[in-house]
Amino acid sequence: GTPYSLEQSVYWHDQASKTSGNAVAKYDVGRLYHLGIGLDKDIPEAIKWFEESAKQGYAVAQNELGEIYFKGKEVPQNYSKAMHY
Repeated sequence: GTPYSLEQSVYWHDQASKTSGNAVAKYDVGRLYHLGIGLDKDIPEAIKWFEESAKQGYAVAQNELGEIYFKGKEVPQNYSKAMHY
């Protein structure tokens, strides 16, 4: 089979999120930024991608945002935003 390439994975997820508007791809790009996998860890950028996905109704992204704001470890704790998502 084809050898695994993290760089190619990041590239194609990014392309899918931009060109197709796919909510899952947007969430996946957010996770890469959130965890710092294949990209520098960037919480504001991760949140941007999670929000784009959540706006399309992707429940996993909505839950991720709720957790981020509820826990308040990476952003200021915000129960109002947590409940929104």
